[in-house]
Amino acid sequence: TDEQRQALHERHSARVEARGARAAQSRELKAMWHEDRRQQSERRLERKNRRLLAREDRRSRKWQKRLRADKEWQLHTEPRFIWRICCLAERWRRRQKRRHICEGRDRAAARRAAAAEAKMVQRSLLEARREKWRRLNRPDITVAEMLSERG
Repeated sequence: TDEQRQALHERHSARVEARGARAAQSRELKAMWHEDRRQQSERRLERKNRRLLAREDRRSRKWQKRLRADKEWQLHTEPRFIWRICCLAERWRRRQKRRHICEGRDRAAARRAAAAEAKMVQRSLLEARREKWRRLNRPDITVAEMLSERG
């Protein structure tokens, strides 16, 4: 009958409407869940980026500090290095000068020794010549002795 049909129709439309409302609610919940997940991932990404930036800043500060320390150390030690190099160069120059002087002394000593040796040889030759002359010019020499001396 019409009333039953009307009641069935109302029940059916109420069920369809309830199903639609549940589907809409489910879609809303799903959308809310997705939005929440998206916000969480954004927050996670922002936190990760902040950490990365903080790490990069720390490393940059550390690097800058190391560079400043190196620069200060270089400014502190560079004059010392220059002074040390100058001292070493001066020491080397003095050593070379001393070696040159010593070599000159050695050469002079060698020349004096060679001259003394030559003088001794000349003296011994002269002494031998004088001795021979004395032997040949003694008053009691015979002709045979003279010839044997020459020969």
